[in-house]
Amino acid sequence: MSFLTTLISAFKGGGDVRVPVAGSFVSPWSTAFDTTPTRPAFDYSTAIREAYLANPVAQRSVRIVAEGIGGAPLSCDTPALERLVQCACGSQPLLETVRTHLIAWLRADSALAFRLNAIEEESPAAASPPWLGIAASAAADWSGKTFAGREVRVALELVDRNDDGATTAEMVALIERRIATMAPVQEGYRVVATQFLRSRAERRGKGLRAVLVEYRFRLLMDF
Repeated sequence: MSFLTTLISAFKGGGDVRVPVAGSFVSPWSTAFDTTPTRPAFDYSTAIREAYLANPVAQRSVRIVAEGIGGAPLSCDTPALERLVQCACGSQPLLETVRTHLIAWLRADSALAFRLNAIEEESPAAASPPWLGIAASAAADWSGKTFAGREVRVALELVDRNDDGATTAEMVALIERRIATMAPVQEGYRVVATQFLRSRAERRGKGLRAVLVEYRFRLLMDF
């Protein structure tokens, strides 16, 4: 089912399988009273989820909207609190800056650059495996009475296509060693603690093997 037909299913109740595209009105509640056993049950949330996951453009659009909302100007009575909430590092938000610095540090490693076809902030849809990208990231407050800090968590996704798990494990070890040697002093902040949290491996279709590695960085911010 394509992206457009899935959306038709979500808003009209069935897409090309159940509701033909026509100018006449089709009630979205019609399926609730349809007792025909040959027609599968329609689920709105499942249809929207499949449409979103099957379309990288939709995923990127959602992120652009979210970043636009997150970048809205803030007004605060306390200057120190306003700086903490905004967490500006130059012209970029702190979380985006950490992501950029981390990817640049991984790209600079010759061993990783030799083994990986791409090292990107987003999952590179056009690159062939093996590749490395940031699957998710988040930031939380980590401040004290005398300092302003943030706790940043970053999940890296390594995707490879091989039948030898040892090869993938070797690349994961290279990634972990590279992150462990990342310089603590960066532009706009200082890394005071880098901690490996967890990893997860799974097999996917078409012979793909994926490993998710999550790290926690505790940062002191420079204002």
